[in-house]
Amino acid sequence: MKTIPPQNPHFFKPIFKGFKNGVNIPTAFLAKYLKGQDPKFAILRRGDRRWRVKIRGGRMLADGWEKFAAENGFVVGDFVVFRQERDTVFDVSVFEPSLCERDFPLPVPQPSNNFCSAVEPIARDTTSTSPADHPYFVSTIKPYCLKAQQLYLPMEFARSNGLVAKEKREMILRDDKERSWSVVLRRDGYHFGILKGWQAFRVANGLKEGDAYKFELIKTGKTPIAKLHLLGTTSSSSAENPHFVATIQPYCLRRSNLYLPLEFARSNGLVGEEKREMILRDDKERSWTVVLGRTGHHVALMGGWRAFQMAKGLKEGDAYKFELIKSGKKPIAKFHCHFSGEED
Repeated sequence: MKTIPPQNPHFFKPIFKGFKNGVNIPTAFLAKYLKGQDPKFAILRRGDRRWRVKIRGGRMLADGWEKFAAENGFVVGDFVVFRQERDTVFDVSVFEPSLCERDFPLPVPQPSNNFCSAVEPIARDTTSTSPADHPYFVSTIKPYCLKAQQLYLPMEFARSNGLVAKEKREMILRDDKERSWSVVLRRDGYHFGILKGWQAFRVANGLKEGDAYKFELIKTGKTPIAKLHLLGTTSSSSAENPHFVATIQPYCLRRSNLYLPLEFARSNGLVGEEKREMILRDDKERSWTVVLGRTGHHVALMGGWRAFQMAKGLKEGDAYKFELIKSGKKPIAKFHCHFSGEED
């Protein structure tokens, strides 16, 4: 995958059904980079965490793999990239089915056996705010929010704001009309979120898959109060320009790429065999020329994105709206920074 620095040998594995039983290290990788060795264990690293996984039969990541997969919230459709640091020590990157890199996991004090690969894990697009703001994150309504009638909160967000408790607890959830619902917060396996009461809130506000929202924590304490602001939808109506709402992820800064949701890119004619130019404008109608093209399994803004990012002072967690103004041979897009759902 071209999104991983080429100076380190690496391989990637797609996550299919039955992945909890283990995955194989490619034979070609073993022959080229572990020639003559008979490894018994691998060390898998993500952020500051380490997992020790037994290598069975000289190539299968087995005992310890299921725990690693569970604690990293793997789902069918993910891509896992293993970058060799030395021998069988690998830095691991996880890309979701949406083709965004997943945040680093935090330790889970009391693991549960409720891991289910068919359920979408936590909301991905976490946003941290300045001390002057209420804590919040920006995300979209995922399929599980409708099927399982739950809304998961990013675990890091929940922990850092004192929402995680051993027992379930009540929360007051408000909408933009200041209407209030009593909902229940509790842990659900490896996730934490709003369970009882979420369905009534969702139906009353007409939330549907793809709707972007901002979850703002107004008050902590015994009975927290939060507000859910509806920002719009990731798939626009015919009267609007196609757009999606997301947040700046760490990879946008590390790799100088901005990945576009593959479904969005395909449906709007942005996927091509060759790289091409795109004009990217900001809210002040200033323009930058960027390079649009495929990188591995992704479609991304590459050359020129770094200059745009630095000029706008974008940082991890900033919310934005990416709006396609014109498609064709040389597309034009508008990047609304720090998007809040209000009119520009």
